[in-house]
Amino acid sequence: MAMARRFSLGFKLPLAIVAMAVASALFVLVKTSNDAQTTLIRDAKTEGEVIVHGRANELNQWLSTLQMLLRSTADNPELAVKLQEYRQALATLSDNPEQTAQQLYIDRNPNSVGEKHKLNDAGDGSVYSQVHARHHASLRALQQDFGLYDLFLISPDGDVVYTVFKERDFASNLNTGIAAKSGLARVYQQITAAKQPGKVALADFEKYAPSNGAPASFMATGVFGADGALVGVLAIQLPIDRLSAIFNYELGLGKTGQMRLVGVDGLMRTQARFAKDNTVLTAKVALPEVTQAVEGKSGSGIGIGMDGEEALLSYMPVTILGVRWALILEDPTEELFAAFHAQRRQTLVILALGLVGIAAFGLWLGRGIARPLVGATGALQNWPSTT
Repeated sequence: MAMARRFSLGFKLPLAIVAMAVASALFVLVKTSNDAQTTLIRDAKTEGEVIVHGRANELNQWLSTLQMLLRSTADNPELAVKLQEYRQALATLSDNPEQTAQQLYIDRNPNSVGEKHKLNDAGDGSVYSQVHARHHASLRALQQDFGLYDLFLISPDGDVVYTVFKERDFASNLNTGIAAKSGLARVYQQITAAKQPGKVALADFEKYAPSNGAPASFMATGVFGADGALVGVLAIQLPIDRLSAIFNYELGLGKTGQMRLVGVDGLMRTQARFAKDNTVLTAKVALPEVTQAVEGKSGSGIGIGMDGEEALLSYMPVTILGVRWALILEDPTEELFAAFHAQRRQTLVILALGLVGIAAFGLWLGRGIARPLVGATGALQNWPSTT
């Protein structure tokens, strides 16, 4: 009976000391871990919002630069002269100017597809080719210096009297031809309807028939003569690679993060960072954050990304010249919280080693305390009774 009590006291006291130490350590670990994770998530949300706003500013700056390019080019009196010369020359080319111009500068052009812009003079001796030989090099240089996909001169009647790239929109009419239902036709119509110097119109990305159905977005402004009359329209086709580059460079995205520009239809307007195939107007971003952004809301939080994995999702709306887009940042938490999880694992290892030391010390201390107590208890039990 005495041995049982001695074992009980000698075992329970050290165990109690060890249990209290372990419980305290675990409480501190859980509390600090939760606090650290809460802080990490809060900071990640803030950083995500900063990144999204930063890319939105870059988009605005780039498109503002293109607007200034259009206005400054259109304001140059030389452009009005060039546009009028092209317009008059095209009208004298033949009874079917569109067909003849395309034969000269597309069908009979010795350069391959994608390089038709290298031809300065078709060599047919026409007035149009003479005008083209005079002005094409300077307009092509403008297109290439600013990385534009294409540049257009359009008459008030909708005739595309000049393009740099020479696709099937060249010499066509935007009211009746192949591009009549395109974004190019819409920006032309907006500018000719407004007849307002300095006004710029923007059309969102759509599949563009003259470019074999490739996605295309257009921006345009009016060209006015010295008398203030509308001479025509200057338009540009935006380069998708330059737009995608704004959202895909690594800074702020890490190794796995992705930034997407999405239209009101939920389709991407940029090339996905890691995709090999085209994603512009083909990849659907089915996230509730897209709907929130299209509705004009901004936010940031932890949710489920496009691949079904947990991710930080930061979003905001972007509206430029009447065109609405949603800007979405998706940053997988696996990478985002990798350092935190590694630190927590390291802390657990250190804690485990510490608990082993605490347990050993607790057993030694507990037994040291229990031994004299057990001895005193035994002595009291053996003390002779006075009764």
